[in-house]
Amino acid sequence: MTPTRWTKRDLWPSIGTATGGLPVMKIGSLEHRDAFCSHFARTYIDYDPETLPWPVLDEAADCLEGLQDAVNGDYAEQVKTRDRSGPPYDQQGTAILLNEACKLLRAFETDSEVSVQRLRELLGPLTTQKAVYANVLMDERGTPTDPGLGLLRFAMGRLDDGATLRAQERLDAAPSLRTLVEEACRLREEWRRDGPGRLGDADLFAFFLKVIDDTNLGNQRIPPDTDWDKLGKLKDRNLLTLGLA
Repeated sequence: MTPTRWTKRDLWPSIGTATGGLPVMKIGSLEHRDAFCSHFARTYIDYDPETLPWPVLDEAADCLEGLQDAVNGDYAEQVKTRDRSGPPYDQQGTAILLNEACKLLRAFETDSEVSVQRLRELLGPLTTQKAVYANVLMDERGTPTDPGLGLLRFAMGRLDDGATLRAQERLDAAPSLRTLVEEACRLREEWRRDGPGRLGDADLFAFFLKVIDDTNLGNQRIPPDTDWDKLGKLKDRNLLTLGLA
């Protein structure tokens, strides 16, 4: 069966695109090679855990070091330093050194500079950073010729209904920020490899990524200079929702 040929006049794209789209680039051409090599040379360390900026923990480290010093120190000696060689009890009948010992324990728990509570306050925000960073990685779009997870997720989600959910589960399961970045890098390379195979046409997959990018992930109209024959092929594969003008 011959695929339907669509024209601009026949169709109204629901995923639309911006008017300033990138020029069409033939996969495997010298221009494609040069663009790929140039971008790789500029960005190859973007996902390298050794060069990524990690959260700064200096203040938390200082607080933890202070707590460790307090724990490792001789507690009895700390109390003795507060002995003023006076009477053992104050005017209210409270044991003076016992009261000083209680103050030390309270400071260890709640002091504004070095305490368990202060360390908890410093580390608390980091408990959500893995999820935040996972979202940042998933939203990084890249370009049609060097796609990031943002563009690939949009495309793979239409080629495989469960792809996005499985990807999110993989990133959520990462035990640390380092392993999260490494898993995101593996996922990106897998989608770059598997996408053309699922569509059965590497050139059409590259065009699909370009349409996704041109349309700002489906939020704008397709530009008038789009290759409508290729757009029709995507429509025939139910990858685009198109309506009559």
